[in-house]
Amino acid sequence: DRLAVEVRAYDPELGLNGGIDGCMAYRSIIPAAGLVLAEGGILCLECGDGRVDEIFHMMSAAGYVGLGKAKDLCGCWRVAWGFWRRKLGDN
Repeated sequence: DRLAVEVRAYDPELGLNGGIDGCMAYRSIIPAAGLVLAEGGILCLECGDGRVDEIFHMMSAAGYVGLGKAKDLCGCWRVAWGFWRRKLGDN
């Protein structure tokens, strides 16, 4: 297992099991957040190393703009964010 002991021991299984491609939770969270965010609201997501581009694609397709990312203390891309912009025709 590639996870550090402190991650395996304390993080909930649901948060660690991302499905076959590691993005299962993001497919639910990204569109659901758009239901509660005001226009211009920000969604920040912690992500596994190597997942930022996939998450950017999902966020862009869902209507988020101004996408950004940040590295953790080890130099891995760890956080992705975007600002909610309602699509034309949405209420």
